[in-house]
Amino acid sequence: MDKMKHHHPPEPYHIYKLFIQCEIIGGKMMSGVETNEVRFFSINALPNLSLERNTIQQLLDIYQLAIQSDHAVIFD
Repeated sequence: MDKMKHHHPPEPYHIYKLFIQCEIIGGKMMSGVETNEVRFFSINALPNLSLERNTIQQLLDIYQLAIQSDHAVIFD
């Protein structure tokens, strides 16, 4: 997704975002340099979002992709 085509706060850089569906197949989830906690959330109980990174509409769109296997891929 092209960040300039979505409702993100303005910034000096042009950024494209990729959302990739993953599956944990071993080990354990761990935080890293960009996260302070790793958990799963219900789509109806999301924590406060960093709107500079992800909007609620983007998460709702990719959630629909995950639950509807016949849904078209989203890109801009």
